[in-house]
Amino acid sequence: PMLGSGVVEPRLERAFRGHRGAVTAVAFHPDEQQVISSSLDGCVFVWHFRPQLRPYRFVGHQGEVYDVAVSPSGQCIAS
Repeated sequence: PMLGSGVVEPRLERAFRGHRGAVTAVAFHPDEQQVISSSLDGCVFVWHFRPQLRPYRFVGHQGEVYDVAVSPSGQCIAS
């Protein structure tokens, strides 16, 4: 639906489900094909925008993960 001044109302395109705790941060991959999320469940997920691709789950943190970042090249993820 249209809002005033020709602005289109945002809508949810896709929901990502998998974390078992609250999500603490998200970062978009430079190629805009993936989003990376961190959570209080101690995991980092790499989510693909194409629904047919499964997310990748990084485990191994000793506790909660509060932030995530992606390098400009997209080759490295820090958490």
